Amino acid sequence: MVFWLYEVVVKSIMYYEVFVWWKVLERATLAKKLERVQRAALIEVSGALRTTPTIALNAILNISAVDIAGRHIAAKCTLSLREDG
Repeated sequence: MVFWLYEVVVKSIMYYEVFVWWKVLERATLAKKLERVQRAALIEVSGALRTTPTIALNAILNISAVDIAGRHIAAKCTLSLREDG
């Protein structure tokens, strides 16, 4: 249930209109802020300790890193917009 909330609510808020601002993900400051949000959600979902590395949480829950996921969503959205004309 909690993982569903992360997938539907948190990710949609984090990546809202990402196809417009995806280049900003290359900056470490924004990526770190988004990573903190994702990390907090993943710790709640998994019940892991706060000291668990973020990379391990991503691997355990099969979640992409914030910057990679953002670029992927932006690319999908751009292709969809290009096809629609």
